[in-house]
Amino acid sequence: MKAHIVSIEEAREEINSAVFMQEAKRAVGEYCGILDGLYEQAVHFPEEAAAGFVGAIKALAGLKFEAGGIEYMGYALHPRMTGCIVDCVGYAYVQLPPGKRKEPLAAVVNFLDAQNELSAQINVSFVDEPSLAGDIVLNRPRYHPNIAKYITAFSEARNWPEMVMRMNRQGELERSRFWLAYTVMHNHGGASLPLRREFYRTHNTDDSCGGAVAVLYGRQIRSGDPSYAERHVSDFDPAMHAVIRKKLHERGWMQL
Repeated sequence: MKAHIVSIEEAREEINSAVFMQEAKRAVGEYCGILDGLYEQAVHFPEEAAAGFVGAIKALAGLKFEAGGIEYMGYALHPRMTGCIVDCVGYAYVQLPPGKRKEPLAAVVNFLDAQNELSAQINVSFVDEPSLAGDIVLNRPRYHPNIAKYITAFSEARNWPEMVMRMNRQGELERSRFWLAYTVMHNHGGASLPLRREFYRTHNTDDSCGGAVAVLYGRQIRSGDPSYAERHVSDFDPAMHAVIRKKLHERGWMQL
């Protein structure tokens, strides 16, 4: 049997669609089983889930299906699929004490280092947990995801109900609560004052400030200026300055 490393999108063009849909459905079911298992671990056994990240990625790499006489493999390593696995690690990561975060963070960063830059950014765009997202970007600034869709939505929305409707329609609102909050809090995020106020009223931004501070501290490291982070607190909404300064002084990030 011929083996072919391919994405699901590419496979669809090569084989009968009915056969493909049947096999792809089964294959995606296997992927969901891995994802659900890791999520359950993250919620109930965070240390095991953090340690199991590499195994989950290896399991994805091994997923394959046969159709049209061709064996298709590698489809589960699409960044939109691995991004959900990285996101699961975040649910475990936030529950771990600082002394136990270094190993899972290193495992995630090592995985991202093996991807191309765009793929790594897409993976990080799925990370919901601010502490993991912030620590990834602190250590690998080039993996900061593109948040242009968030910025555009906030810039064009006239009120909060319209904003929610737009983001839901684009399928982006639920992708990452951290990157959504980061966009709102940042002065260049495009959100008007009324939208910001409504967002802060309906969302807990304390943890997101912690992630934003990690991103900010990463920029300080690159600049070589020990006062960089403190000076650039002004890049964020004044309503967040007190919390951001508090998070800076707490130094809750993880540097590899």
